[in-house]
Amino acid sequence: MLKQSVIDVLNKQLNAELESSNIYLVMSNWCRTRGLLGAATFFKGHADEEYQHFKKIWNHLEDNDVRPHVGVVPAVNLQVSSLKDVLEQAYEHEKLVTSLINNCVKVAQEANDYKTFNFLQWFVDEQVEEESLFSDVLAKFEIAGTDGIATYYVDRDIENLH
Repeated sequence: MLKQSVIDVLNKQLNAELESSNIYLVMSNWCRTRGLLGAATFFKGHADEEYQHFKKIWNHLEDNDVRPHVGVVPAVNLQVSSLKDVLEQAYEHEKLVTSLINNCVKVAQEANDYKTFNFLQWFVDEQVEEESLFSDVLAKFEIAGTDGIATYYVDRDIENLH
């Protein structure tokens, strides 16, 4: 049986994963409406991935006889002016998610819930990959600049990244 502290932090993470999915859907739409179809595909794929993370946590709760609880997921207010801005916000968001996952791990460890602790290690590894991915894409702008041609090439390259 999961302790209430673990249930609470996992339910909070459920909401964070749904919010992440929504953020990436809005980013995808922002890119699409500006003709950045590679980035639109990339962000839509990330939205789907975040929803899979949501389901993974949902299933962990259900598998432990806990009824998952989804709260209100806030509306996304994206304020950007370029693809680089979108990617910087995504990178900052991934760093936030990393801190949330680290908190989940801490709570599971404090509760001596090693089953959940082990379950969360997949998310820890995932966050290392996510932060690295966004950092690497942003580095492309450092190399190529931020003009239209650089944005075109980053948009083209990002479509196939995961």
